[in-house]
Amino acid sequence: MVEYDYAVPPEITIGYEGDLDLKEFYELLKSWLKNKGFFLLEKEHHGTEDKFKSKIDALRKIDEYTKYVIKVTITSSNLKQISKKDKNSYNGEFKVALESYLEKDYEERYEKKPLLKFFRSVYGKFIERSREEHNEKELKEITTSFYNEIKAYFGLKITSE
Repeated sequence: MVEYDYAVPPEITIGYEGDLDLKEFYELLKSWLKNKGFFLLEKEHHGTEDKFKSKIDALRKIDEYTKYVIKVTITSSNLKQISKKDKNSYNGEFKVALESYLEKDYEERYEKKPLLKFFRSVYGKFIERSREEHNEKELKEITTSFYNEIKAYFGLKITSE
């Protein structure tokens, strides 16, 4: 069975109310994550004229046993298109939720062999402990930096009005 070790609490959120260019915002999110070596999967995207929800999973393989996962959920409500010319700019309420964790034994190589799983857990707990702590710390730093980047983007939008 895949193991999950959360690097940050299971959901931190950022709220914003105002004008937002969705295309520009998505490009910021995607380029920031790709620059950090993550592979992106858009898991869900649906909505209506006045609201939408989008989920993106960012994955980065660390080794054959561990990978980083950052889940990004963007929701909006009370959307109003700003102008007919710019189809990507909306006014409304936006919320970005982040969740990050280390996914261990993601290929389930050790799960199917109990003895191998036992030795892997002992190895991870006693021998490779510092590497696991390093991975957890690094993912926490990446998530915090990503969170701050989104906050700064929203902050710039607020001060420019």
